[in-house]
Amino acid sequence: MQHYEGKMFKFLVFDSSKGLLAVDILNILEVINNPVLSPIPKNYNFVEGLINFRGSVVTVIDLLEKLYNVQTIFEEKFCVLIVKSENKNERMMLGLKINSVKDVITLSSDKIKQQPEYGKNYNPDYYEGVINYKEQQILIFNTEVIF
Repeated sequence: MQHYEGKMFKFLVFDSSKGLLAVDILNILEVINNPVLSPIPKNYNFVEGLINFRGSVVTVIDLLEKLYNVQTIFEEKFCVLIVKSENKNERMMLGLKINSVKDVITLSSDKIKQQPEYGKNYNPDYYEGVINYKEQQILIFNTEVIF
C-alpha cells in the first residue's frame, strides 16, 4: 500500500457479481464490452478463454473463480477489463471478466485504508487496500499478483 501515499488516485469500481471491487485505473488498458471469447479446452476452471486485443492474444479469467473458487454468474452482457499484470516477474496483459463497470472515482491517499486480516485462507497480496464507496467498503484488487 506504500505507493498510495501523498497523492490523488483514480479507481475503476466494478461489479464482480459477489459485490463491488476496485482497480487502480493506471493498471487498466481498456474495457471491452461483450467480446467474443475463444474457449481453451482442458484448462483451469477460472480461465474463460482468449480474446484478440490490439493484435495480441490475451487470456481472460473469471476473477471470482480465481480468488474465491466460486464460479461467477454473469449477466447476458459482460465486460472484460484488460489489465497489466505480472507473472514470475514477466509483464503481461490479462483480461478480467466482470459483470459491469459502475464508476470511476478519485480519492486522496488518506481515504485508502489498509485491509484487515481475514484468516488463514486469506491472501492479502491480492488486495492493495480498502476504500469507502457509497457507504460500503470495497477492496482494491492488486492486478500485479493474479498468478
